[in-house]
Amino acid sequence: MTDGSRKYGAGSRWRRFLNSPRGGDVEHSVWLRLMTFAAVAGGVFVSAYYNGLYLPMAAGFAGVTAGYVFSYLRRGYRNTWLKVFLTAAVVIIGAIHINRMLYTSEDHILVLTEMLIYLQILHSFDLPRRKDLIYSILAAFMMMCVGGVLSRTMMFGVFLVCFIVVALVMLVIYHLQEMSEGGRLVGKPASLWGLLAATLLSLFLGFPVFFLLMPRFETHAFEGFPVSGRIRRAIEEFRGEMIYPRMPSRMGRRGPDGRAETTSASEYLQSGDAYFGFVPSMDLNARGRMPEEPVFRVKTMSANYYRGMVFDRYIGAGWEVTDIEGVKIAGSEGANYFSLEGAGGYRDPSEIFVSEEVYQTFFIERDMPNIIYGAYLPSELYFPSGEIVEDRNHALRSPDVLWKGTVYTVVSRV
Repeated sequence: MTDGSRKYGAGSRWRRFLNSPRGGDVEHSVWLRLMTFAAVAGGVFVSAYYNGLYLPMAAGFAGVTAGYVFSYLRRGYRNTWLKVFLTAAVVIIGAIHINRMLYTSEDHILVLTEMLIYLQILHSFDLPRRKDLIYSILAAFMMMCVGGVLSRTMMFGVFLVCFIVVALVMLVIYHLQEMSEGGRLVGKPASLWGLLAATLLSLFLGFPVFFLLMPRFETHAFEGFPVSGRIRRAIEEFRGEMIYPRMPSRMGRRGPDGRAETTSASEYLQSGDAYFGFVPSMDLNARGRMPEEPVFRVKTMSANYYRGMVFDRYIGAGWEVTDIEGVKIAGSEGANYFSLEGAGGYRDPSEIFVSEEVYQTFFIERDMPNIIYGAYLPSELYFPSGEIVEDRNHALRSPDVLWKGTVYTVVSRV
């Protein structure tokens, strides 16, 4: 045998090793894979939808679909070359998203959700065994939990019911496969489908009762309150002034950090969506146009009026805010927490009285001016910045625009 033939033989052995068939633990069930795919696709949709990650959602659907088709066609091979590639891709994706969390102002929940979607895409390309499909269901459940945390409407219940149905069907098929291979299957498989139908009916009838009997806490059960990622605007440049999002006709323009540019009060008033109460002086003879879409949602214990701006000087044709600069209040180091009682120098001891504590978590649904809303009298604030401003009327302002997706919590003494 010549050297060339020996090299050829070694190459052939290497190729045979890379594409050698697997052992007997390969999962061949098409229905099991289809149900798992449906659950994973649902998890990708819910987590991306409630985070507003529409591009990762599209990539997730396309990637997971391709991955499940590929893994089914290659289920009988070791795919060593693919495992090496997927391992390297996991490391790269992890490094990119950790870097984004450390060095950008993006909300960490968004970054982690996007990373989970891309990791799920990679995982879907290597699903030869039954236990790999179980891992996919667990990852899909995690993504459903992310959607549940961020959801603020009952529509999430529809997604959850669909996920439960698909997951239960998948587990029934999984159980049938396990029992059949072990020779322990007794009776007809159709009896399991009857059990599944009875289980789903019990869940459907029992869930409303469970929902009504679930205890509601009068206060938050934890010390940590919902708050989004930190605002990175330069605090030293902030002088308490009003800051507005760029008017809709210019929303395509972006600043150096990737965020939409801000605008002046005069430009803001030219916007068709502007409301005249969000400027330092308000003309009583002029009105803005109130849009129909929600601007923020509030999760709270009881209904209250939410203060934003306080106009304290009458100027004949309208009102104005006299204390624009206010006083800066620094938050606790690294905790996004502000204690407002006595912090700014404007609090009269008589204002600090024993009262009911009301917790309000605000979810901003569209870009808004830098006005921090809350029921009167705010005593604590969990907000994503290092400093805020409080004026003499206890109105609070942020050093940056309240961008869509911002989350903060106010504790008030009502």
